[in-house]
Amino acid sequence: MPQLNEDFDFDLSAPADVRRAFRGSPFKKLLESPTKMYKWTQHSFVGRRGITPWWSLVDSLELKNGATTPGLRTLQERGARLEVHERDFARVRSAVTQEWNTMRKPLFVQLLQPVWGWIGQASGQRASRDDPNVILIGGNYQAWIPNLTELHVKQISALQYLQPR
Repeated sequence: MPQLNEDFDFDLSAPADVRRAFRGSPFKKLLESPTKMYKWTQHSFVGRRGITPWWSLVDSLELKNGATTPGLRTLQERGARLEVHERDFARVRSAVTQEWNTMRKPLFVQLLQPVWGWIGQASGQRASRDDPNVILIGGNYQAWIPNLTELHVKQISALQYLQPR
């Protein structure tokens, strides 16, 4: 039985806005169960368009090119060194505008079965469509996993991952 997205051709089938969301070309990677992922979001686990395809990885991961995606703890440490709340650090490094998402709560999930996804660095973009002078720099590694359903992933508690304030 093939895994989710095994035959998906990113270059031919991914929408243009998804391709633009990455710096360069992302790497196709089989993410094994029980990989854990997270995001800051205003949305529920299953929204009106299903389960979001955009995630960050809880644990670091080595890519084909030898690069290592930093895990959640590393990103929390980097934000703490800058004295920035982890949500605000995630907004700038993942280049998520307020217009798209208020990022008011953390959402954590765990894969229930192996799935194929694409991992690469987020490209930068304007912080607001009305202000060309403020840029969210991007650079955080992100995973894009289309077609997720509750057969592939389940929501898990965020408590063990949150930093004390």
